Amino acid sequence: MRHPMRFARYGPMVAAVNNKLYVIGGLVNQTQSVSHVEEYNPVLDTWITKAPMPTARAFGVCGVINGKIYVIGGIRRSNVTVESCEVFDPVLNQWQRRRSLPTRRTGFNGSVIGDTVYVCGGYFTNSMTYTDTVECYSASRDSWFIRSSMNSARVEFGATNALGKIYAIGGLFYSSYQNVNEVYNPANNSWQIRANLPFARTGLVCATRSNRVYAIGGQRHAPRIIFARVDIYNPDNDTWILGESLNIARVYAGAATINNRIYVVGGLGPGNTPTSSLEEYFSLGIEDANTPPVFLPKLSVSPNPFQYQTTLRFSLPMEKNVLIQIYNNFGHLVKTIRAGNSSGTYIWDGTDEFHKHLPSGVYFAKVINVFNQTNPLIKFVILR
Repeated sequence: MRHPMRFARYGPMVAAVNNKLYVIGGLVNQTQSVSHVEEYNPVLDTWITKAPMPTARAFGVCGVINGKIYVIGGIRRSNVTVESCEVFDPVLNQWQRRRSLPTRRTGFNGSVIGDTVYVCGGYFTNSMTYTDTVECYSASRDSWFIRSSMNSARVEFGATNALGKIYAIGGLFYSSYQNVNEVYNPANNSWQIRANLPFARTGLVCATRSNRVYAIGGQRHAPRIIFARVDIYNPDNDTWILGESLNIARVYAGAATINNRIYVVGGLGPGNTPTSSLEEYFSLGIEDANTPPVFLPKLSVSPNPFQYQTTLRFSLPMEKNVLIQIYNNFGHLVKTIRAGNSSGTYIWDGTDEFHKHLPSGVYFAKVINVFNQTNPLIKFVILR
């Protein structure tokens, strides 16, 4: 977890520019949106306030073009739409207005390719119908144009750009939770269905890291459950794996990637309460689905939590020279243990590579086999 922002909110527009995170607008409740803009510095773990957005809103499409942040559409409050397009210059700390979104709708999402913002799907408030329409804004021309429609009309889906293509994942169609994963290719102006999201849900947020697509959080109703789940999609081989869960379950959060780390901020947390929390998400030891399906390693840590000593129990059939790696909560490797045989136990005293006791905190352990496959990360706590 990192330092929280000042204002708790959900449905914010989030972008990264010059290694800074910008959190723009959002809702504090169903009847009040805000125009707050906060800038986060990951190196200093600090927030500062920037010039407010001219039009308060939430759930707009947000994208970066030439170092400027474009915010398009959204809602002022429940079912009251905003069509304006406004652009923020982080260097000058100034906003300017651009040509508005042509249609009145809500629940859409999108991303940026080149100098174009793609606004996809949603719900037309005039006709009260779900739509698969894709409208595109050209920043260089300050004009709008139409591109091919999505295969699946829906709202509250996640969207991100990976490898120059837009992925639209999950969402809601009337009362049906969607597991649809489709990708837009600007080269031939077409959408293609890819492997389904393993767990259908709505209100998730998507981000890209190391050319992988992360589907983060979300919710289902009846009864309402907000998820900390993270699913990771590999476009190279059209497969999904399950990532480490968030520290806090959330829906309607924002996310952006800086230096190969995903920052997940805001949203509605447990109890349906807006949160100001920020977490830096990294997934360690992601297994490539192209790797041969050999025996997967197993690892346990007990006792957990512990103060000065714990037992690492591991199993890697038919292998030697077992490696166990320990990471801190920032994703830094702090200890490599050469445990020897293919299965057994290792008594660890909680020290790093320099034989110094690690401080109290959350840590992660994994064991690696010769195919570089690894167990799901084991989370444990040191209490000094």
